[in-house]
Amino acid sequence: MYNSWVNMYASKEFQQTMQNEIAWIDQCLVNLDASHIEHLTKLFRQATKLETGFWQMGLDKSI
Repeated sequence: MYNSWVNMYASKEFQQTMQNEIAWIDQCLVNLDASHIEHLTKLFRQATKLETGFWQMGLDKSI
């Protein structure tokens, strides 16, 4: 059911795009001070927690 979705993430094109994005993000972060990095880290952790909760709701409803 999810083969095309998984195949897209596994494709060389997607992997190259992700490497380009990682390089771009790294370049954006080079000149940020420690407090700004800490703030971004907190935001990322909160976003990840919310994303995990979103998917967990779907899993809980499927049981």
